[in-house]
Amino acid sequence: MFLAKLLIASSLFGAAPALAQHAHEPGPNGGRVEEGSGYHIELVTKADRLDVYITNTAYEPVPATGYSGSAIFVIAGKPARIALVPAEGNRLTGRSEAPVAKDAKGAIRLTKPDGTTASISFH
Repeated sequence: MFLAKLLIASSLFGAAPALAQHAHEPGPNGGRVEEGSGYHIELVTKADRLDVYITNTAYEPVPATGYSGSAIFVIAGKPARIALVPAEGNRLTGRSEAPVAKDAKGAIRLTKPDGTTASISFH
């Protein structure tokens, strides 16, 4: 009986890291998608440009008008801050001084039209 409990406990423990991560499929623009603060955020990098697409938890586009943001990502081995400004539709955009890797690690902080903020991490 002890051995059976030990096997069950160890199998659950081993699965914990996989259960803790919530993987998303690539977004409609081909970028990485993360969830947080009531949003799904798609991050698309193209050379030195960073595009952020805002959708709600039902994946419906949220107009970027009135939003602003900043992104802090590790670029060329150093943390870099990128200002994000509204573009068309549900997109915020910004430029980096160096190319941004598709798998760059960092975070995005959105400032909503009402002044409140939302933070989303990309690892």
